[in-house]
Amino acid sequence: MFRQTAVKFALALILAAISASGQDIRVVNGSRVDLQPYKKSFGERPMKHWRKVEFMHRLAPLGGFNRVSVNVEGEGSITILIRNLPTSILQHFQRLESLEAKITSLRNYIEREDN
Repeated sequence: MFRQTAVKFALALILAAISASGQDIRVVNGSRVDLQPYKKSFGERPMKHWRKVEFMHRLAPLGGFNRVSVNVEGEGSITILIRNLPTSILQHFQRLESLEAKITSLRNYIEREDN
């Protein structure tokens, strides 16, 4: 009992020390990066031209490129062309498309049952 309490207390101290250190750890291309030194030098955003980009929908491909609708911070929704989408984003789009197809199928089924 004492050992479990001691371990929990030690973990709590470690977590408190990490959060107090002010680290801002992000994963960029599979590598852990601490943005805190950049924030101290340059402010909240490491580079003023950096924008948050949210991938919204995959559109029909165009000439070997993936056409993707994205929401860019400060710009709104735009369409971009990307040759090699990261696997995680492709998997997200595949899951989204699969769920949308299931929703459409269920809506059609409900409409048939109502008529």
